[in-house]
Amino acid sequence: MASLETIVAHSIAQEVHSKQKDLAGYSTMNHIYGVSRAVKSLGEDYVVVALLHDTLEDAGSELRPKIEEHIKNTFNKKVIDAVYAITHNADEDYFNDYLAKVLQNPIATKVKIADVKNNLSRLGNIEEKELRNKLETKYKKALEVLGES
Repeated sequence: MASLETIVAHSIAQEVHSKQKDLAGYSTMNHIYGVSRAVKSLGEDYVVVALLHDTLEDAGSELRPKIEEHIKNTFNKKVIDAVYAITHNADEDYFNDYLAKVLQNPIATKVKIADVKNNLSRLGNIEEKELRNKLETKYKKALEVLGES
């Protein structure tokens, strides 16, 4: 049975992502569930962070303050810190700033590795070859930076 934290994280993810689609037109929630399944054996904090890993960056400026407040009032410090560590902010260079920040947090690192691997596994769904190749290069480099080459 799922814990209250997992149920709340799922609810937050649904609120943010329920109408969103990935680059191939599939529900973003498919990706969220895939990442959470990949880290399930690591423990509940990892599952919660996986469910929340894209919420802050995808929430939009109107919804983000509400989501941040909900996260801060619901979860333990380890989860909160990991969610902020895995959130890619617009002013961060992906490789030099963002992934360096992710690597500072062990939960964020494991969830990000699962995130990138899930993204790689779904590239075949993207019809545009140039975009697919660009993303494959990015994700493979990200795994190297994260120590998963």
